[in-house]
Amino acid sequence: MKKNNINKILKVMKKLRDPEEGCPWDKKQTLNTIIPHSIEEVYEVAEQVYKKNYNKLKEELGDLLFQVIYMCEIASEKNKFNFNDVVDEITKKMIK
Repeated sequence: MKKNNINKILKVMKKLRDPEEGCPWDKKQTLNTIIPHSIEEVYEVAEQVYKKNYNKLKEELGDLLFQVIYMCEIASEKNKFNFNDVVDEITKKMIK
């Protein structure tokens, strides 16, 4: 995996949410409105695990990761936290 892959998808998310040039659908989403999409992605991940379909699982895990990135971007826009804060928190938690 290339080290800059995560930065690339974070930039894509910022572009989608850009107030002036972003995607109209993405710009209007909130943490509350994005939750059903995140839940759906969890179910799709589980389905592929049960099916042992690892190629499709890789795709679904990407979709789930994108939901995490989406929520982090919305939180960042509200000056609450960002994706790196979430990574730091889980890293500390796993080390502890």
